[in-house]
Amino acid sequence: DDHLDVGIVSGAQGCVSLLTAIPSSVLADRFGRQLLLRVAAFFGLLTLAYTAVCLLVLRRRVSDGALYYCFCGVSMMWGFFMGLHAAPLEALFGDSVA
Repeated sequence: DDHLDVGIVSGAQGCVSLLTAIPSSVLADRFGRQLLLRVAAFFGLLTLAYTAVCLLVLRRRVSDGALYYCFCGVSMMWGFFMGLHAAPLEALFGDSVA
């Protein structure tokens, strides 16, 4: 049962990252890579703050079931961040090498 819960959290992160990657590459082409990387960095900081709140504050104040759903949200936020920054960062790297 615990393995299934970990798999669901990990799978949610992967699915959100997959669904975010292609739209983020289109947005990077339309609005610029640097702008999208800045937006991704800001979202990454928000995600880091929410992760810290879940680990440091909510862990002692909510039930295990509620904390699991908080970590599902954290995992999906990290997946969104990964999908948001991956395509523009790789394109920027490719432009600098070519």
